[in-house]
Amino acid sequence: LGVPLGDGSRLRYPMNGHLAFWLSLSACHLLPLFGGSLTYVYDNYLQLAVASMALSLLLSAVSYASSFRAGCELAAGGNSGNVVYDFFIGRPLNPRLGSLDLKACCELRPGLIGWAYLNMGMAAKQFAMTGRVSAPMACVNAFQLL
Repeated sequence: LGVPLGDGSRLRYPMNGHLAFWLSLSACHLLPLFGGSLTYVYDNYLQLAVASMALSLLLSAVSYASSFRAGCELAAGGNSGNVVYDFFIGRPLNPRLGSLDLKACCELRPGLIGWAYLNMGMAAKQFAMTGRVSAPMACVNAFQLL
């Protein structure tokens, strides 16, 4: 359970990130069965980066706009009155889509699992181009998975 809110209630946070990581890693090995490859990450890095920034901006705008609803609990640091500061820090305390906490989700799960996928995609491309994975690339991937 999360920390007590202003009204005394606590939000529930499912602790299934470890399971999600291993399921995602397993799905990664199924890509060739469906005609996919991890080299897609390397080949489309710019498109993936732009799409992730666009999605981040969209979620931020929706979160900020939703903070003006009546009854929305505001974050202490994100309610300064400076629109630019409040937008980037986050005005609502716990923006949610249903039971999905947007701040917790966007900070943790896609970032950490996505980072591992990026590293594996770079290693896959290096292997496809050179026939081997270099020691530094192997170290980056190994340390990321720790």
